[in-house]
Amino acid sequence: MDEIKIREAKPVDAKAIHIAHMKSIREICAKDHGEEEIKGWGFREFNKKHRLEAIERDPIWVVECNKAIEGYAHLRLFEKEGEKRAHILALYLTRVIVGRGIGTNLTNLMLEGAKRYRAKAISLESTLTAHAFYSRFGFKDSSALMKMEINGYPVSYFPMAMDL
Repeated sequence: MDEIKIREAKPVDAKAIHIAHMKSIREICAKDHGEEEIKGWGFREFNKKHRLEAIERDPIWVVECNKAIEGYAHLRLFEKEGEKRAHILALYLTRVIVGRGIGTNLTNLMLEGAKRYRAKAISLESTLTAHAFYSRFGFKDSSALMKMEINGYPVSYFPMAMDL
């Protein structure tokens, strides 16, 4: 039986988080996103400074499976126009752990964190792969399908939001 543990990220996890993130895009999201999208999105180089700053600033959880990081969730808490808000920046799982309810656990952790912060709303940019997943939690599309450029390649996403 696999030993699976969800815990807060530590600076020492930065590289492993990046590796799990890229693996998830290439293994899981590739079935719904085109080859051109995956080229720029799923093969980014590790930016240690960026990852360390995020771990120090934001709530980030990692999923360990048999002591290897196989997924993570990243929540940003902030104020905008005098209102507390939250934004899910990432929820990525590798093939090793997808389909075991861990995405639900991580989403619940992020929603609980946003509520404790007293955020009025929570938003995210959903992959095509995760769109139905987030809809089950009550997230609604806040606009039509959009594209953002990542490393020179357009990547499709659904802007979604939910009042808390």
